[in-house]
Amino acid sequence: MRTVNRIRIRAEPDFVFSVASNLLDWPRMLPHYRWVHHIGGRGRWRIYEMAARRSFIPVKWISLTNVDPEARQIYFRHTGGLARGMEVVWSIELASGGTTVEIVHELSRLRVPIVRSVPGRIITGRVFVEYIAGQTLHYMKEWIEQRCVAQS
Repeated sequence: MRTVNRIRIRAEPDFVFSVASNLLDWPRMLPHYRWVHHIGGRGRWRIYEMAARRSFIPVKWISLTNVDPEARQIYFRHTGGLARGMEVVWSIELASGGTTVEIVHELSRLRVPIVRSVPGRIITGRVFVEYIAGQTLHYMKEWIEQRCVAQS
């Protein structure tokens, strides 16, 4: 199972990438994020503990993360939490009128048995992943576009 969230942001792709790839700032920009902690790794490959909310439900996970500025992509492999095994790719591309940001979550390699089941993947994908990713894109767009208007 795969989920895809996409949004267009009125800003330059390099600026969008610089904001999106600064994971430690996410809780400041995104009200549904509770925290992001760097817990290991160096260079492009780092390990983060991340926590957010789906409405009132708290969720947290650990991700092995690779930030690729040349491709303007951010890759996450969930290594801890209920979504362990999920792979996520953020792609940031130039588009007419700004930048398109796409988040693809691949749920086919989930490792927790109850989450790996068909109903578990549907609930995880539709109820949690799509919602949280949608909120992330919505708030990031709002944050970025407010700064771009303020600079012009």
